[in-house]
Amino acid sequence: MSQVTEFFRVPPPQRNHVPAARIALSVAVPLLFLLVVGRTDLAIYAAFGAFTSIYARNEPIRARFTHQTQAGVLITDA
Repeated sequence: MSQVTEFFRVPPPQRNHVPAARIALSVAVPLLFLLVVGRTDLAIYAAFGAFTSIYARNEPIRARFTHQTQAGVLITDA
């Protein structure tokens, strides 16, 4: 196959929507909370902290929670 046709080829789905939905929620919830309390200046920190769920999606829930908590403490402990 040529590189152009390979670029536009859509492979069969592989249940990627499940982690994508979890990641979208983990980013949206903190950002919506900051919007409600009027602290959008902290949005970048909340977004970067929520990105932990992208890179740690294969870890157990307890380890993910621990890592997100540690990241939050390190970010806010100024």
